Amino acid sequence: MDQIEHALALCLSTNTPAIIWGLPGIGKTAIVEAVGSSLGRPVHTIIGSLYEAADLVGLPVRDGDRVRTMPRDWVLECVAKPNTILFLDELTTVDPSVQAAMLRIVNERVVGDVKLPDTVSIVCAANPPNSAAAGVDLSPPMANRLVHLYHEASARVFVRGVRSGWAPAAPLAIPDCISRERAIWAGILATFIERKPSMLHALPALTTEQGGPWPSPRSWEMAITVLAASEAAKASKSTQFDLVKGAIGEGAATEFLNFAKHANLIDPEALLSRPEDFVPAVGGDQLLEVIHSLERCLKEELTQQRWDAAWVLVHAFVDADMEDLAALFGQILLSLGGNKFVPPSSIKVFASTFNQLSTE
Repeated sequence: MDQIEHALALCLSTNTPAIIWGLPGIGKTAIVEAVGSSLGRPVHTIIGSLYEAADLVGLPVRDGDRVRTMPRDWVLECVAKPNTILFLDELTTVDPSVQAAMLRIVNERVVGDVKLPDTVSIVCAANPPNSAAAGVDLSPPMANRLVHLYHEASARVFVRGVRSGWAPAAPLAIPDCISRERAIWAGILATFIERKPSMLHALPALTTEQGGPWPSPRSWEMAITVLAASEAAKASKSTQFDLVKGAIGEGAATEFLNFAKHANLIDPEALLSRPEDFVPAVGGDQLLEVIHSLERCLKEELTQQRWDAAWVLVHAFVDADMEDLAALFGQILLSLGGNKFVPPSSIKVFASTFNQLSTE
């Protein structure tokens, strides 16, 4: 399985809309169909240049005293087969009004009066505007809702395909759950944005760059989602970089992943599995992020075993003379536990610290 196919499959697994960029005749459609076949999902193609905006919405018909739109066959097919991959092709050769209609499909999953199932995945494809007939750039709202994947001709892949008769690729290993990985990356992102708030939203000044990936709250969320999926799937580092770059742009991706590489943040699930090994030895900012990561994991799943492990971590903070962090984490646990989980009797040892923090 090629790198771009793996990246696309990970976008599909998280229902993150993506777009494949490439020159005419390079095989963008073949990539989508190959990935759909590997995942056992049907692909329905909409060639944008063959439609007008009204065609995408549906034909208006009278229904009693009101007018509604009659959905087209492909819309009904998506409803009947909710695991469909909806492939919107030729986005840069369409009229702006058609692109706007496609934006509503990507953003709201609505076509006329029909809401597509949440399990329908959306993939787009486009030629670079300078190589497309009457090419137009993507609008910034459309561009910022997609992970941008770039496909170039590969002699190695072509030769292998010709020799094998373009045999179907082996099924992809796609993770079922990425909540653990996403919690970790969410923590890293939160720390990164705290330190570099200017990176949260950076619309490019040049209009020619606004049709590509750039950082926004929306695209950062997409970035950590596909990054978590790629980590759970044990994808290559280059695939991970391509996915993050495709969501927020190359510069932001390089800076963020370099920050993550040197952050040395602790895996919260590892702490909950072996809390007795925890020695709070890193800086205060990192430990605060560890606490917030633990909070996210415990909100996701709180069992008696995880509850008990969390209090062992509270004691570790106390033993390291970090009563303020112990009190903070302890109060978080009391809030999460409610009336269902009983704190250990040892909480009385630092109850005064809890009370002091709560009044500050």
